[in-house]
Amino acid sequence: MNFPALTTLAFLSLSLIACDDGGAEQAILQRKAELRRADPPALWSVDVVGEEAAGLPIQICANSRVVSGFSSILPTVAGKPCLSMEGMIPTENGVRFRCRVDGVTYAISSATVGDPKQRFDVSSSAHAISEDRPAYARTLRFTRLANACPTGWKVGEATDRQGVRRIAFDATSE
Repeated sequence: MNFPALTTLAFLSLSLIACDDGGAEQAILQRKAELRRADPPALWSVDVVGEEAAGLPIQICANSRVVSGFSSILPTVAGKPCLSMEGMIPTENGVRFRCRVDGVTYAISSATVGDPKQRFDVSSSAHAISEDRPAYARTLRFTRLANACPTGWKVGEATDRQGVRRIAFDATSE
């Protein structure tokens, strides 16, 4: 758990002890509002670059914690997670590492180019070491659309490729 999460947990614990029955819930709501003001979410668009459109770009409500994960690569091969065999090697604008799925070793690389606060591309690829062809290669473009999310959206809510609003993940837990 990181330091801000510990601070939040300590604050909420003390608030629960000090408050009456209705005050605990109010203290939690106030703390969530403080955290939202400290790191206001923005609406981002995510699109695949260079491929035939498989639908609309995804739109996601993201705070800085979520945005920092946009450039992280968690590869899968045939739907299975590719588990790192060794540590990640930082490059000028990304990382490289090797991972293994079903006995096959893959070389994974990713690179991020652009302004991480407004618009950037994340290119990633996976190559089977024993084959001379990529198993996977893709570039995602992340664009900040607005300085606020649509009314009623929480951090982690997004649209799918058909434009239907979904909860991508629960970003409210610490």
